Amino acid sequence: MPDIPKYDGMTDPQEHVTSYTRAIKGNDIEEDEIESVLLKKFRETLSKGALTWYDHLPEHSITSFEILADAFIKAHAGDKKVQSRKADILRITQRDDELLREFVNRFQRERMELPPVMEEWAAQAFTKGLNPRSSTASFKLKENLLEYEAVTWADVHNRYESKIQDTFDVLRKYNMKLNPEKCAFGVQSGKFLGFMVSNRGIEINSDKIKTIEDIEVVNNVKAVQTEQKDSSSKPIHLEVIE
Repeated sequence: MPDIPKYDGMTDPQEHVTSYTRAIKGNDIEEDEIESVLLKKFRETLSKGALTWYDHLPEHSITSFEILADAFIKAHAGDKKVQSRKADILRITQRDDELLREFVNRFQRERMELPPVMEEWAAQAFTKGLNPRSSTASFKLKENLLEYEAVTWADVHNRYESKIQDTFDVLRKYNMKLNPEKCAFGVQSGKFLGFMVSNRGIEINSDKIKTIEDIEVVNNVKAVQTEQKDSSSKPIHLEVIE
């Protein structure tokens, strides 16, 4: 039996039949045996749904390879289109600067604009599209979806909402209240108590030290005297040179 890639619904069924026929005929088989070999070996080139389809063919419904090939092509003509739909939804991915809430809304909107796909595929596409670099919320949600696979979009959305609920539960536990006008969820960085806080940690706010950074450095006494005569001079720093 020649080495023929198994058909799994990802390729053109017509091309599979053509490749299979060509391989069998080029395998030094007697002319009067080709038809029999084509019929007997075709099942070995199928997998997944195509194999299930073959095993459920009505008994005595196939009397020639021509009938088998025709039935196979008609049954799987839509496979390539379906796989194309799956590829389209898998292209929806979260950007580095996109908040989790924004990605959830955009995913739902773009999904509705595409041809319908199975719920399981939508859940898989969303999980794959989540960008853990965009925010801690996205990272935790993706971690949860990978550990406990979701099979429906409703399941995905419920877990997204539960992650938000977890945050509010923590706030209630410590009796913390939020000012809606000052809240921003999922942001990557922001100012807090005069410092810049981000996923990199706590950093100095450059606006607060701008005056220090702008101090002009002088390295001789004459320059110091010149600066002192200028009543509008900026703060200066004397650099001692040994």
